[in-house]
Amino acid sequence: MLKKFFGDKRHIADVILIASVILVSLSVLLIFTLTRETGAFARVTVDGMVVGEYPLSVDGEYILNDGSNVLVIEGGEAYMKHADCPDGLCKNQGKKSHSGERIVCLPNRVSIEIIGAGEEIL
Repeated sequence: MLKKFFGDKRHIADVILIASVILVSLSVLLIFTLTRETGAFARVTVDGMVVGEYPLSVDGEYILNDGSNVLVIEGGEAYMKHADCPDGLCKNQGKKSHSGERIVCLPNRVSIEIIGAGEEIL
């Protein structure tokens, strides 16, 4: 039955190898996803200087860099609502909520890093 479905022994070994690689990959992805630390604060830097740290537990809208960027924190997630830069890529970086994630606006030299509860607050 299996020989009719898979062909010769080499094909069976290939199927087993591919299935094993997929299973290991999914296991690693699951472990990585479950062990990610949820962020506690959004640290904002402009031109390399920390200008603010905002808790992700408090919803709000923050004007950054003299109005060139607007950061929104909503439902424990941070995202860039407005940017006056030509490409607007920072607005497309999505919502961030896990420690180590970043939103970066290179033209305006603005960076937002999500930091965990155990990390140092400046």
